[in-house]
Amino acid sequence: LGEAAELIDRFLNSPRAKEMAAAGALHRELEFMLAWPPEGKQGGRRYLQGYIDALYCDAAGGWRVVDYKTNRVTADQVAAKAADYELQMLVYALAVEQILRSPPVELVLCFLQPGVEHRFAWDTAARRRVLELVERAMR
Repeated sequence: LGEAAELIDRFLNSPRAKEMAAAGALHRELEFMLAWPPEGKQGGRRYLQGYIDALYCDAAGGWRVVDYKTNRVTADQVAAKAADYELQMLVYALAVEQILRSPPVELVLCFLQPGVEHRFAWDTAARRRVLELVERAMR
């Protein structure tokens, strides 16, 4: 219980938590269902379903995706561990883009144990990568 309280306290005192508290819109545990493939091709449609820990709109109007991780990692291990969550974060970005008709400006994993964030890019290369990764995973 003490460890959980420490993780929560560390996050609540972070710049990220302060930005989220000031957000014009904040959605927690946001459920989504993403048709696959997303280009609208007919045939054996499948759906990816999930929950985004937090999606919020910053002061400039940009949407930010946040996912919390409680892994027992050190700050030095964050980048390596974050690689395990690349597919998840890219699917979240694609879902947000489909729903809002606008790309998210930030995808961030908040590793609560060390109090370190890891960001993923969302650009043309990332869009191609998520299509490739999901197709490979569905084979």
